[in-house]
Amino acid sequence: MDDVMNDFDSYTLPEYFCEGLARIEQVGPCRRLVFVIHQMMNGKKERLGVVKLVLPADALVEITQRFAADIHGPRPHPTHFGSALVN
Repeated sequence: MDDVMNDFDSYTLPEYFCEGLARIEQVGPCRRLVFVIHQMMNGKKERLGVVKLVLPADALVEITQRFAADIHGPRPHPTHFGSALVN
């Protein structure tokens, strides 16, 4: 993943809000990541699938390192999420 985000226009790509990673499944040499949100349904908190991403297993190492390098301090409280944090 040598691509730099500035190499293409990401403005038109769909954006999905996810609250957590539900599972990781092995698909040959790749991994399927299943992301979810939580929603109240019939008075009960349920997990709803939002998106599945299939990535080469080797790419997950670099992605993990990039996430770790992007942490800049205390995590925001979940009730303070805003559009600025999503972008």
